[in-house]
Amino acid sequence: QAAQEIPLTSPWRLSFIDSTPACSTVNTLDTLRSWETLDETTSTLMGTGVYETTINININDNDNQLWSLDLGDVRESARVYINDSLIGCAWAVPYILDFQGILHKGQNSLRIEVTNLPANRIAALDREGKQWRKFDEINVVDINYKKTTYADWQPMPSGLNSKISLKSLTPQPLSKREGSQIVR
Repeated sequence: QAAQEIPLTSPWRLSFIDSTPACSTVNTLDTLRSWETLDETTSTLMGTGVYETTINININDNDNQLWSLDLGDVRESARVYINDSLIGCAWAVPYILDFQGILHKGQNSLRIEVTNLPANRIAALDREGKQWRKFDEINVVDINYKKTTYADWQPMPSGLNSKISLKSLTPQPLSKREGSQIVR
């Protein structure tokens, strides 16, 4: 049962690491949204976007307090840090991570590193006529045995695409929690 839900309404800072093309822009977002719509560079970017914000907690956390962070719609995988402690990696639906003993009363930092798929980059390379395929004789062909092209692909969503919720939960064994991925 949820004891308290904490809305994450602070502005978000979005920057990029390990990206092609390289992107040094830092974006301030009032609400979470995916990055392919921000500008021309981010629409073709493959790599990792780092979303950062702060969470204000008005209750005392203790080792028995169980928290749940629901990341919503993630494209495609996320590493999540609270107060510089890794709480987990989310790579499949549902993008929910449970943790204990990391939050403290007052300001807490939240960093979500989201890595997307290379689809937007591949489409951009095909539109630019750049060689990106690794094999000379073996290329993927379509149903008519013609060389495939991805130049007509529309940008795919990348990053965080929905609201995120943080909930304090009544502690109970993980094996009894609905949606738990741990089996005992």
